Amino acid sequence: MPIYVPSYVANITYGESANPPKLDKIVFTIDHIHRGGPGIYSTYDVVAHLVKLKIPVTIFMECTDPANLCRVDKKYAKDIYQLDPHLISLGVHALPKGHTQEEQSRRLHLINDSIEEITGLKSDILSYHGADAGPEPGITFENIKYARGINTWVAAQRPNKLDTPIMFLNSVDSAFKYTKLRNKAGFTATLFVHSIELRSQSRRKLVFDALIKQVIDRKLQALNYYSAMELDYSHSRCPLKVFSNGNGFLLQNLYFGHRDGSGPIRQVRELQVFLNLLGYGAGETDGVYGSKTAMAVLLFQVDNNLPAYGQVGVRTRESINSFCDG
Repeated sequence: MPIYVPSYVANITYGESANPPKLDKIVFTIDHIHRGGPGIYSTYDVVAHLVKLKIPVTIFMECTDPANLCRVDKKYAKDIYQLDPHLISLGVHALPKGHTQEEQSRRLHLINDSIEEITGLKSDILSYHGADAGPEPGITFENIKYARGINTWVAAQRPNKLDTPIMFLNSVDSAFKYTKLRNKAGFTATLFVHSIELRSQSRRKLVFDALIKQVIDRKLQALNYYSAMELDYSHSRCPLKVFSNGNGFLLQNLYFGHRDGSGPIRQVRELQVFLNLLGYGAGETDGVYGSKTAMAVLLFQVDNNLPAYGQVGVRTRESINSFCDG
């Protein structure tokens, strides 16, 4: 199996990001599961490359063999998911427009049954299908919370969470501009690609690799699709919950071994919610500052150029609070 080889993008830099820790945010998603071929990367190859770089990615399963209950896609999806279940998420890929509610629902359940076998849980994210992808009048998808479409996005309009727009990989400049505009409006930028489009010397591969390099260089922050949508569509666009005093900030420094008491302000739990939504894996939101929470804090500190010691002091608390609108 070929190893993914990045394009040469040494002199391409995203210069629009806010100062750390509030980096502009981006999401990597891939449509369909392709097996690749001579000179063509498989979905497994591309995802393995992202996982090696610790970049989250979502793959939307199409179900290419419905007569065999998606057996082929399920086999490949299982191999891909096992690369790193913490970084990889699976979503449902809808049929094109024009299909009946019964047909769409049957496909949804087929794919979601496969996803549940692989991950232990049904997915509540979906990707629409086709050049004019997006919601279709009269068609609904049971228990889907967020859906990715391909319609154009206007900065002045708040997007529909069931029609998240995506960036087209036409050029590095346009991808950077789209990312800047989305983040300026308070939303993440979501890209999508088919792995078979990432051929050597192709324009899409150059843009894809240029965006990856910005994540590696900490010019952009990569989130998984679901976590990004949770941030985008929270009322305050702040990953911290609203505390009893109503300001939505961490109010105290926190240390390993600290645990929330019985009072209304639960700081450790809110820290865990924040870190989990950003993909740092703080574990169960139990209000106990244990080893997983400490490791998540340390990773957050490393990513945001803070003293990395796994505890929340003044600077780390200020950095966390800077994610909130206030």
